[in-house]
Parts: sequence; C-alpha cells; structure tokens
Amino acid sequence: MASRYAAVIGGAKRLPSALWILLWFTCLAPFTILGYGSDNDSWRVARAAAEIWETHSYVRSRTTGFPLFEIGVSPAVALGGWRLSNLLVLLSGAACLAALVKLKNLRELRHPAAVAAGFALLPVFVKNATSTMDYIPALAALLWAYVAVLRGRSLAAGLLVGLSTGLRPASVLFLLPCGWFMYREHGRRAALKMILGGIAWSVVCYSPALLTYGLSTPGALVTVAVRERIVIGGYNALKLFGILQSVLLAGAFLFGFLKARGSGYLRSSHFSFHAIAIGAWLALFAVFPFEAEYLLAAVPSLMLVLDRILGRRGVIVVVAALLSYHVVQLEVLGGESGYRKLDIRAHSGYTVDDVRDRIFKLSTRSAASEYHAPQPTVLFFGEPWIPSTNEKWIYDADRGMYRQRDGRLYVSAAILDEAVIRERREEGFRLIVWKRAKWEFIRLGQRQVPEGIEVIDDLGELFGVPIRGRSLTDR
Repeated sequence: MASRYAAVIGGAKRLPSALWILLWFTCLAPFTILGYGSDNDSWRVARAAAEIWETHSYVRSRTTGFPLFEIGVSPAVALGGWRLSNLLVLLSGAACLAALVKLKNLRELRHPAAVAAGFALLPVFVKNATSTMDYIPALAALLWAYVAVLRGRSLAAGLLVGLSTGLRPASVLFLLPCGWFMYREHGRRAALKMILGGIAWSVVCYSPALLTYGLSTPGALVTVAVRERIVIGGYNALKLFGILQSVLLAGAFLFGFLKARGSGYLRSSHFSFHAIAIGAWLALFAVFPFEAEYLLAAVPSLMLVLDRILGRRGVIVVVAALLSYHVVQLEVLGGESGYRKLDIRAHSGYTVDDVRDRIFKLSTRSAASEYHAPQPTVLFFGEPWIPSTNEKWIYDADRGMYRQRDGRLYVSAAILDEAVIRERREEGFRLIVWKRAKWEFIRLGQRQVPEGIEVIDDLGELFGVPIRGRSLTDR
C-alpha cells in the first residue's frame, strides 16, 4: 500500500504546480452538480443568498451570520444555482492549494507532494470544497495569512485574518498564533500592528452581521448538557478523519514526537505557532462540538507538524490511511433514529456517504415538489433543502412553514409546541415524519414523537416514486 501511494505521490511531485491544481479542480468539479451539499446549512446559505440578491439587504443563514460568504455567493446562487456557487467554493479550494505551493517555496514543507495530496484529497476537504459552505473560503484566507506571517508582512496578515473572520467569525482566533509568531520573530511592535489590524479588519468584514443583528450567541451554547456535549464532541472529532484513521494518526504523532524529542523544531516559533493554533481550535470545539468541520481549520497545522516530525515513508503511510476514509470507515452507532446505541461495524466511506446523501436530497426535493397531497399535509422533514431556491415552493408566513405554490404539502422543522400541533390537526392537516428523522423531536427534548404525528417508514411510498440515494441518517 505504502509503495503504491509513494509512486502516485512521486508522479504528482513531477507535475508543475499549476497543472496539479488544475487536475485536482477538474477531478472534483463533477461533485458540484449534486445540489448545494449534504450539510443542511449549505441549503440555508443558498436560501439566505437568494434573499440577499432579491432584497439587496443582508440576511443571515444561521445564528451568528457569515456575511462575506453569504453576500459574496449571492450572485452565483441567483444566476447559476448550486452549479455556480459550488464552483466558486471550489476555486477557493484551489487558493488553498496555491498557498501550499507558496509554503513549499518558502521551504516550510519537507515532503510537499505527500502533504499536498493528504490535504487536497482529504475526504472532509473534498466534501466542503464542492459544497456551498464557508469552511474552505475561510481556510484559504487563513492559509494565506500564515504565508504573510512567515514573510513578516503584519498588515497583510491582519487583513487576511479579518477577511476570514467575515467569512467565518471563529477565524478571529487565528490572531493568537499569528501574534505569537510575529512577537517571537519580529518583535512586539510587529505583533501589535498585526493584532490590532486584524481586529479592526475583522470588525469591518463582519460588520454586515453586526449592524443588522448585533452580537448573537448560538443557542446550542446554553441548551446542551455537559455530558451530552462531551459525547457529541468525541463522536464528531473522530468523524473528521475516521475512527481507525484517527487512531493511526494519534499513534503517528506519538511516534513522531518521541523521535523528534530534543530537536530544535519542537522549540521553534513554527512549532509553537501550530501548537497554539491547534489548541485554539480544540478549545473552540470543546464549546461548540456539533460539526466535525469545526476542526477543519486545525488540519493544515496538523499536516505541517506531521511533515516535520515524521520521515517520508511515515507521512505516506498516514496519508494513505487518511485517504482510505473515502471508501471505508468504522461506524460505532446503530439503532433507530433518536434511540442510537453502540454498534461497531464496518461501513461505507465518508465520500460515498456524502454523495449518496446529496443524491437523496435532490431526489426527495424533486419528489416532494411534484407530490399531490390528497389533504393538507405537513412533512416534518426536508425543510432545509426541499423549498430552498425552489420556485415551486413559497413561504406561508401565517403558519410559519413552506408550502407548495400549487399544492397542499407543507414542510417544516420539528414542532414541539403541543398547542400548535393540536391546532394543525383541528385544521385538518395530516402530520407526518419519516422514521429516520424522529431524532429531531428526541434531540429537542421529547421522549417520543408527539401524539398526533404519524411516523412513516418509506418516503418513496408516500410520494409514489422511488427515492434515489441514501440519507446520512439512514445507517
């Protein structure tokens, strides 16, 4: 296995950098036609972007707002739908790879081909580089901020961190490692200039959200118990690379640190930069452990440290293991939606699941849009993606739900208010939820699906057409 990957990486090493990036872009471009993404938030971003384009005023897609991305992607969503908005994100992925090329030129990489392959083809990177999500554009700005820091350009670094903050507010944490590096390498004045500039630009770039909504605190910060937060965080952290792959990665780091013990690298500004960056992202993840992607910004630092403490063969073995996550993973959860239990088994890989889910979303979106309900019906499933940027659906402000423009089907997130449920029943609505989506009610505080809501087994049977793909909840 290692020799096979060595041959592939060796071949990649001989390709010109621009051609390598173009090849990567071309290989990933087909994924961009599969809807806005498997992440429900990607459809929420598209919904907000379409409204921004229509109203010419800022609308946030979720709690804190991600203004530069939501505003920046709005023309693409309005003019080309997901095919264009996903390509825009894919271009930012190419900017990430261009930053790696620059780091190679700055002699920051000992094994550039292996690191580039491991980063550019990492399953979580591939998924988010082909979806309408802000992770990759924000990461591109941070990588170029790191390049600016290495070159001693404090103002440019601050500007880039500010740009990334406008894309994802959490990016402001990157000022911590950047400030430390500038202080150690260029002195207090350079560090202060970079930090103050970074804060100022962060405020400017995030100002559309601040001026429209003020400071917002995510509700999950206060509603999730500590014990549940730990369980969720542990599971999602392992989902970043895969369970088996994470174990191998941890072992590789342990071996590498023991081997590098006493070396100059572990006492260098470069290592302390990455240690502070990883620590900052882990600390944030401890508070918000709800998506594996919240750790994505730590991946470049992990790869760069690994590149320094392991030899070439060791890096290639780790990269091979990380890339195997595309097709195979170890799953530890089983059981019915809302009542998960420990069930260790081999499962299809991260990218396979992602593609299936994206096809599933497009299939259910089409089926729901064409469905002719015999009576007013509320489906508590698919609200993020079925009506988003879909001309066949409109928002019913009176009921707070989306409905078919020319039909009687409504879609909604889980409703926990029993009075509202009772009201809908009295109005003659049929209330249904797919069995794989029951977890929405369980997660939000119910022991079971509220009385009066029918649980259905098969969406295809409901809509009268076969549903293609497979939901990520159907495991």
